[in-house]
Order: sequence, then C-alpha cells, then structure tokens
Amino acid sequence: MEFVTSTHLSEDVKHGLCYSFYVSNKQCHQWVHCKDFLNDVVAATVNTCSPFSIYGLRVPTIPISLKTCALLLKEEEPQMYSVKAAIEFVNIVNDLVGFNKTRVNSKVLPFYKTRGDKRWLHDPRLLSLYTLLLRLGLTYDGSGEEFITKIINSQIKTRYEPDFYSASSLYKAFEFVKTFDYSTNIQLNYPQLTSINVFNFHHHCGITSWLQNNYFRRN
Repeated sequence: MEFVTSTHLSEDVKHGLCYSFYVSNKQCHQWVHCKDFLNDVVAATVNTCSPFSIYGLRVPTIPISLKTCALLLKEEEPQMYSVKAAIEFVNIVNDLVGFNKTRVNSKVLPFYKTRGDKRWLHDPRLLSLYTLLLRLGLTYDGSGEEFITKIINSQIKTRYEPDFYSASSLYKAFEFVKTFDYSTNIQLNYPQLTSINVFNFHHHCGITSWLQNNYFRRN
C-alpha cells in the first residue's frame, strides 16, 4: 500500500478511528479523524474545483472511485476498540437499509482495507452517517440490532462522546437512507467547492447538521 507522506491537519477530533479513501493500492489523502474531510474529498472529485487547502487537507486529492465506498480504516487503540466490530455493526445497518455488506479486502493490522456500498457516497449526509456508524461500532458488543437500542438509550458509551447526539436519532437517519432518491445525479448533491464556501460545507454537510436542521444549502 502506498501511503501519503503528509500528515498535518487541524482537527477537533484527534483520537480514535482514522479514515482515508484509497484507489487500487494508493491512499488518496492523509489519514483523518474528522469524517467531514471525507465529504470534502468526494465533493472535489464529483465537481471539478481549483486547488486550495482546508485545515491542512489539499483538494482536489487523488480522485476517488465512485463505484464503491473504498475506505482505509485504522484504530489507534486496537487493544481497547475494534475495527472488526465496527464493520460487523455497519453490516447490521446495511441489512436494515437494504445495502450491500461492507467487505474487508485486506487486513494488515492496524489497517483495514474496506469496500462499502457505493450508495453511501451519493450524498454528504449518507457518507457522514456511514462513517459515524463505523465510529459507533468500535464499541459493538455482539448484541445485533439490540446494540442500536442500547446506543439510543445511552446504555453504551460511544467512542467519541459527541457522537451521542447523532446516535439518539439513528432510526430517523435510517429512514432517510431508505427513502433517498438514488437516481439523482451525484453532482447535484455536492457543491462545486471554492475557498469561500468550503468551510460552510465542511461544518454543515453531515448527518448531525441535517438532524439538527442546520444543513448546508447550495446557492
């Protein structure tokens, strides 16, 4: 696997699960803890933009594939939290919403090379939910769908504490996934990023903003 050498990022989240898109055997960008960076990468792939930087992430990156949600995953504390468990939990949700299962293509600890249903890429809210589910799944206890109820009722401690606020509305988010119109052109769901609008998009494009009625609106 060919990894990006640049590592600098300014992030609010500085621990836990790390994400990165990949194509073939190349990492498309540096590891990120903050999942909102992933939406920036997709937006810069589906709509051509001039080069600029957001909190240290240079876009556009190596273009990602839109045929599958190809993510590298890395847990920085594998002795306490499990990426394998996270993928098991995501696949419970994949079954609930009618998506293809997320597969592990290869595993060289602590890295997991995964491929998820391409529909998770189709809208920033969907990708944000997918990556949230992976983070929530780090504490998955093997209880199946009951784990969702435990999270909603605060019976399970989330790996990243602020995730609780989104987790309490998971079934509303699942309904969004099931009723979303996937026949729409993906380019219409992501803005053409500029150095001006990228910060608004970055902070308000995710599932949490949507659940709080504070979602990014295109001009």
